[in-house]
Amino acid sequence: MQSQFDTDVFVAKFMKSLFETAANDGIISLDEEKMIETIHDMVINIYSKALERAYEDGVITDDEVLHLSKIKDIINDVANIIAMEDNNISDDELNLILGIMVALKVPKSDNNRV
Repeated sequence: MQSQFDTDVFVAKFMKSLFETAANDGIISLDEEKMIETIHDMVINIYSKALERAYEDGVITDDEVLHLSKIKDIINDVANIIAMEDNNISDDELNLILGIMVALKVPKSDNNRV
């Protein structure tokens, strides 16, 4: 069965969400820009590919959910490290981190076809 997951659509929606969050105050700071670029690369190269593989057979297993959750946790850790580079997490950076966590949805495990 072919994958029903569209990587390009997922990444586009994810990035739109991040840019909307970052630009909410009318300014995208250099710190926010760095976080967006780094997280974008991780989402394209790691998370979306794992998500696509999980959808290949039409069934999301417990192991796939666990794997995606671990990747999401790593992305969250990286976002926090970037935010803390200046020893301070600004409100804008915190909102961006929260936006990342909301946008990276991990599907629920099921035994049914998706």
